[in-house]
Amino acid sequence: MSNELDPDRLERFRSLVYDYYRQFGRHDLEWRNTRDPYRVLVSEFMLQQTQVARVRKKYREFLSLFPSISDLARAGLRDVLGAWSGLGYNRRARFLHELARRVCEERDGELPEDREELRSLPGVGTYTASAVACFAFDAPVALLETNIRRALIYSFFAEPDREWPEPFAAEVPGTDSIEPQIEPRSIVAPVHDRDISLVAEAVLDREQAREWNYALMDYGELIGRRVPNPNRASVHYTRQSRFEGSLRQARGAAIRVLTTVEAADAETIAAQYGLPLSRIESALNELSNEGIVAGDGTGQWRIG
Repeated sequence: MSNELDPDRLERFRSLVYDYYRQFGRHDLEWRNTRDPYRVLVSEFMLQQTQVARVRKKYREFLSLFPSISDLARAGLRDVLGAWSGLGYNRRARFLHELARRVCEERDGELPEDREELRSLPGVGTYTASAVACFAFDAPVALLETNIRRALIYSFFAEPDREWPEPFAAEVPGTDSIEPQIEPRSIVAPVHDRDISLVAEAVLDREQAREWNYALMDYGELIGRRVPNPNRASVHYTRQSRFEGSLRQARGAAIRVLTTVEAADAETIAAQYGLPLSRIESALNELSNEGIVAGDGTGQWRIG
């Protein structure tokens, strides 16, 4: 990998990624066309472990209900979870709601620019803090998320050691459309994030980090659609667990019911979704520990 970090090769790689982005990038994503810190933050919370296609519609709906951070702070948790329904991982919605309230109480509704200050807010991890700093405040920071990791593993941790294959346009069978393609590469595994991070820093376009990170994400998204997933070579790779029959499914069912009624018992929730009572009870107990639902001691559960 060391000789691939030669400045001339890095510049050629940047050119390849930018060329692809200019022609095929996802320039129509609404959160990419704003620098409003709150709207960027909402998108980053929604995009955690959730596909872009699912986020597009929900992002627009959520912001129509809570157009500002103060609107979100004033809302009840039940309404916030109702607006979030369908995205999954409902603790993200609770964290976002808690974050909005704290920022409005302690910072007059202004999100901080500093990554460490962002990192101290509820539900904000290292990546989210860096992403908000970059996309809202133009901080020249390298990012490491699923698509970027995929792009860098594919490009810098593969055999043989040669120039990166250019994406090429090809006809889609049975249609009149042309879509970009890319060749598979043999990845040298295992790959550690500390090594990927070194590459991310080396290749970062510090003059326009915002556009660079978007471009690199889209290049990685192409790779994810066209070749076997390079991220499987990462020592940090974990396959998402099956949804059907999982506790996540039961949690989602409980939230959907409790955002539409004042209160309900576990039996009602289980019957409505045809799920085992024991799984719903486990989900409710877990949600209670996270502060998302509360029981009244009589078997009835409600949000908050």
